Amino acid sequence: MTISKPEEGEYGLFYQGYIDHVIDASDILELLKNQRDEWVDLYEKLDKEEWSYAYEEGKWTLKQMLRHVIDTERVFGYRAMCIARGEQTPLPGFEQDDYIAGADDEANSGQDLITEFIQVRNANMSMIQNFTEDQLKKIGKASGHATSCRAIVYILAGHMAHHMNIIKVRYL
Repeated sequence: MTISKPEEGEYGLFYQGYIDHVIDASDILELLKNQRDEWVDLYEKLDKEEWSYAYEEGKWTLKQMLRHVIDTERVFGYRAMCIARGEQTPLPGFEQDDYIAGADDEANSGQDLITEFIQVRNANMSMIQNFTEDQLKKIGKASGHATSCRAIVYILAGHMAHHMNIIKVRYL
Protein backbone atom coordinates (compact mmCIF):
# COMPACT_ATOMS: atom_id res chain seq x y z
CA MET A 1 0.00 0.00 0.00
CA THR A 2 1.47 3.32 -1.03
CA ILE A 3 0.82 6.30 1.20
CA SER A 4 2.44 9.52 0.04
CA LYS A 5 4.83 11.22 2.42
CA PRO A 6 3.19 13.89 4.55
CA GLU A 7 4.04 17.50 3.86
CA GLU A 8 5.21 20.14 6.29
CA GLY A 9 2.25 21.40 8.25
CA GLU A 10 0.79 17.90 8.58
CA TYR A 11 2.72 17.17 11.77
CA GLY A 12 4.62 18.88 14.56
CA LEU A 13 8.29 19.51 13.82
CA PHE A 14 9.21 17.23 16.75
CA TYR A 15 8.20 14.29 14.53
CA GLN A 16 10.43 15.25 11.60
CA GLY A 17 13.15 12.87 12.74
CA TYR A 18 10.73 9.95 12.77
CA ILE A 19 9.37 10.80 9.34
CA ASP A 20 12.93 11.12 8.01
CA HIS A 21 13.59 7.53 9.17
CA VAL A 22 11.09 6.29 6.59
CA ILE A 23 13.35 6.07 3.55
CA ASP A 24 11.32 3.76 1.33
CA ALA A 25 7.57 3.77 1.84
CA SER A 26 6.64 2.29 -1.52
CA ASP A 27 4.64 -0.24 0.53
CA ILE A 28 4.11 1.14 4.01
CA LEU A 29 2.20 -1.91 5.21
CA GLU A 30 5.08 -4.15 4.16
CA LEU A 31 7.46 -1.86 6.03
CA LEU A 32 5.28 -2.02 9.17
CA LYS A 33 5.10 -5.82 8.87
CA ASN A 34 8.87 -6.13 8.40
CA GLN A 35 9.48 -3.93 11.43
CA ARG A 36 7.13 -6.09 13.49
CA ASP A 37 8.99 -9.22 12.44
CA GLU A 38 12.41 -7.67 13.10
CA TRP A 39 11.40 -6.62 16.62
CA VAL A 40 9.87 -10.00 17.41
CA ASP A 41 12.97 -11.79 16.12
CA LEU A 42 15.27 -9.61 18.21
CA TYR A 43 13.23 -9.89 21.41
CA GLU A 44 12.63 -13.63 21.12
CA LYS A 45 16.40 -14.16 21.16
CA LEU A 46 16.95 -12.26 24.43
CA ASP A 47 17.75 -14.22 27.54
CA LYS A 48 16.18 -13.29 30.89
CA GLU A 49 19.07 -11.05 31.96
CA GLU A 50 19.09 -9.12 28.69
CA TRP A 51 15.45 -8.06 29.19
CA SER A 52 16.61 -6.14 32.28
CA TYR A 53 19.64 -4.54 30.60
CA ALA A 54 19.92 -0.76 30.35
CA TYR A 55 23.02 0.69 28.70
CA GLU A 56 23.29 3.46 31.27
CA GLU A 57 21.87 4.37 34.68
CA GLY A 58 18.46 6.00 34.28
CA LYS A 59 17.87 4.61 30.78
CA TRP A 60 15.12 2.17 29.96
CA THR A 61 15.71 -1.55 30.05
CA LEU A 62 15.00 -3.53 26.90
CA LYS A 63 11.76 -4.64 28.55
CA GLN A 64 10.77 -1.03 29.18
CA MET A 65 11.71 -0.15 25.61
CA LEU A 66 9.26 -2.73 24.30
CA ARG A 67 6.57 -1.42 26.68
CA HIS A 68 7.20 2.08 25.34
CA VAL A 69 6.82 0.88 21.76
CA ILE A 70 3.55 -0.87 22.65
CA ASP A 71 2.23 2.26 24.38
CA THR A 72 3.21 4.43 21.43
CA GLU A 73 1.55 2.06 18.95
CA ARG A 74 -1.67 2.29 20.96
CA VAL A 75 -1.64 6.06 21.35
CA PHE A 76 -0.80 6.75 17.71
CA GLY A 77 -3.21 4.10 16.45
CA TYR A 78 -5.98 5.80 18.41
CA ARG A 79 -4.95 9.18 17.03
CA ALA A 80 -4.98 7.85 13.46
CA MET A 81 -8.45 6.40 13.91
CA CYS A 82 -9.83 9.59 15.45
CA ILE A 83 -8.39 11.82 12.76
CA ALA A 84 -9.46 9.50 9.92
CA ARG A 85 -13.01 9.61 11.28
CA GLY A 86 -13.00 13.40 11.33
CA GLU A 87 -12.51 14.05 15.04
CA GLN A 88 -11.79 17.73 15.62
CA THR A 89 -11.39 17.60 19.41
CA PRO A 90 -7.69 18.13 20.19
CA LEU A 91 -6.08 14.83 21.17
CA PRO A 92 -3.75 14.93 24.16
CA GLY A 93 -0.06 14.19 24.15
CA PHE A 94 1.45 11.57 26.39
CA GLU A 95 4.50 11.71 28.57
CA GLN A 96 6.45 8.58 27.76
CA ASP A 97 8.39 8.46 31.02
CA ASP A 98 5.19 8.74 33.06
CA TYR A 99 3.67 5.89 31.04
CA ILE A 100 6.72 3.71 31.71
CA ALA A 101 6.62 4.60 35.42
CA GLY A 102 2.91 3.73 35.47
CA ALA A 103 3.38 0.37 33.77
CA ASP A 104 3.82 -2.57 36.09
CA ASP A 105 5.33 -5.26 33.89
CA GLU A 106 7.11 -7.19 36.62
CA ALA A 107 4.53 -10.00 36.45
CA ASN A 108 4.55 -10.00 32.65
CA SER A 109 6.95 -12.30 30.88
CA GLY A 110 8.91 -11.24 27.85
CA GLN A 111 6.63 -13.44 25.77
CA ASP A 112 3.59 -11.61 27.19
CA LEU A 113 5.00 -8.33 25.90
CA ILE A 114 5.98 -9.79 22.54
CA THR A 115 2.45 -11.12 22.08
CA GLU A 116 0.94 -7.78 23.07
CA PHE A 117 3.22 -5.95 20.65
CA ILE A 118 2.29 -8.28 17.77
CA GLN A 119 -1.42 -7.81 18.47
CA VAL A 120 -1.22 -4.02 18.67
CA ARG A 121 0.93 -3.69 15.54
CA ASN A 122 -1.34 -6.10 13.63
CA ALA A 123 -4.42 -4.13 14.70
CA ASN A 124 -2.83 -0.89 13.51
CA MET A 125 -1.86 -2.45 10.18
CA SER A 126 -5.40 -3.73 9.65
CA MET A 127 -6.81 -0.30 10.41
CA ILE A 128 -4.34 1.49 8.13
CA GLN A 129 -5.06 -0.93 5.31
CA ASN A 130 -8.72 0.08 5.44
CA PHE A 131 -8.19 3.84 5.40
CA THR A 132 -9.28 5.60 2.23
CA GLU A 133 -7.10 8.19 0.52
CA ASP A 134 -9.41 10.92 1.84
CA GLN A 135 -9.15 9.59 5.39
CA LEU A 136 -5.36 9.49 5.19
CA LYS A 137 -5.30 13.17 4.22
CA LYS A 138 -7.61 14.32 7.01
CA ILE A 139 -6.06 16.61 9.57
CA GLY A 140 -6.86 16.83 13.25
CA LYS A 141 -4.96 18.12 16.25
CA ALA A 142 -2.69 15.95 18.41
CA SER A 143 -0.18 17.05 21.04
CA GLY A 144 -1.02 20.65 20.20
CA HIS A 145 -0.18 20.34 16.48
CA ALA A 146 -2.10 19.89 13.26
CA THR A 147 -1.60 16.24 12.36
CA SER A 148 -2.71 14.23 9.35
CA CYS A 149 -3.64 10.60 9.48
CA ARG A 150 -0.93 9.76 6.93
CA ALA A 151 1.65 11.59 9.04
CA ILE A 152 0.77 9.29 11.92
CA VAL A 153 1.39 6.24 9.73
CA TYR A 154 4.86 7.58 8.91
CA ILE A 155 5.49 8.49 12.55
CA LEU A 156 4.62 4.93 13.62
CA ALA A 157 7.12 3.51 11.14
CA GLY A 158 9.78 6.11 11.94
CA HIS A 159 9.36 5.67 15.68
CA MET A 160 10.07 1.96 15.35
CA ALA A 161 13.11 2.60 13.14
CA HIS A 162 14.41 5.19 15.63
CA HIS A 163 14.23 2.81 18.56
CA MET A 164 15.68 -0.10 16.60
CA ASN A 165 18.67 2.11 15.82
CA ILE A 166 19.07 2.89 19.52
CA ILE A 167 18.89 -0.80 20.39
CA LYS A 168 21.52 -1.72 17.78
CA VAL A 169 23.90 1.07 18.78
CA ARG A 170 23.51 1.19 22.57
CA TYR A 171 22.10 -2.12 23.71
CA LEU A 172 23.53 -4.84 21.48
